[in-house]
Amino acid sequence: MDEGAINLQINEWRPRQNFQHFMCDLSPLSSEDQSGHLLLLSDESRLLAEYNTEGELVGLMPLWRGWHGLATSIQRAGGVAVGRDGTIYIISEPNLFYRFERKNAAR
Repeated sequence: MDEGAINLQINEWRPRQNFQHFMCDLSPLSSEDQSGHLLLLSDESRLLAEYNTEGELVGLMPLWRGWHGLATSIQRAGGVAVGRDGTIYIISEPNLFYRFERKNAAR
C-alpha cells in the first residue's frame, strides 16, 4: 500500500425495522459518541429517529408544532449533531438553530 493511502471499507447499514413507513427521506445522520447510536433525520417527515448499534429503533422525536416546545414544525431540517451531554442540535433553513436538552441523562 502506498504511503498516505487509506484502507477504507464500506458496509451497508440497514435497521432491523423497515422505517420507510414513517420516514419519507433521510437528510443527515449523526452518531452519539457515548452509546454509538445513530440519529437519522427526515426533512419531509419532520422526524428524528435513534437506532442502537444492533439496528433497532430506540427513539423517535417528532419535530412538529406542539411537540418538545416547538411553536412551529421544523421546516427543511438540514443537519443534526449530539453534544457530549446528550443535547441534540438541529439546523434548518433559513438559518434556524434548535437545541433540545434531555430531561434525564439515564438511558
